Amino acid sequence: MNIKKIYLADLFTSNLGIRLNAENLFKQLENKDYEKIVMDFKNVKFMSRSFAQEYVSRKKLLNIPVTEENISDNVQEMFNLVKTDAVKV
Repeated sequence: MNIKKIYLADLFTSNLGIRLNAENLFKQLENKDYEKIVMDFKNVKFMSRSFAQEYVSRKKLLNIPVTEENISDNVQEMFNLVKTDAVKV
């Protein structure tokens, strides 16, 4: 199975703060032949609302299944907030 694992803290920093980083990350994954992508949030301490919003919206558009692992409570709270906001709109 062709699985791509991405360590976000190594790729960026322990603080995921810029929307453009999430946008560029998913642009690089478009048109790849991976069967699955695993985003590893190990050592990620903070994720901004703008990064989270871009991540969630780009993930929906990608034609490859994406899963997350090693998500801290802080990061999970931001994902929950963004997903709740999306439901309200």
